[in-house]
Amino acid sequence: MAALDIVRILTIKERMLMISYGYDIAKIAQTRTARGLTMGALAKLADIHPATVASVLKGISGTPTTIAKIAKALEIDLADITIPIEEPAEVLKR
Repeated sequence: MAALDIVRILTIKERMLMISYGYDIAKIAQTRTARGLTMGALAKLADIHPATVASVLKGISGTPTTIAKIAKALEIDLADITIPIEEPAEVLKR
């Protein structure tokens, strides 16, 4: 299997995880602060633009790949910053 195929598989896996799970903005922010990282430093470690980190921390955006890069840069497991999202059927029952 070519390296490109492996990247595609991981991206699909990440996307499937994030379809039913969101991410914990507060935990990301707390971990960043606890590690003494600025948003710019986190961006550099995660190999993403600083504006992207700011958008994630404001809850504006956050693709599965971006969240995975941030988790890796913070040296935390992706599962540690994911939170379950209610199923649409559960929301409609209210």
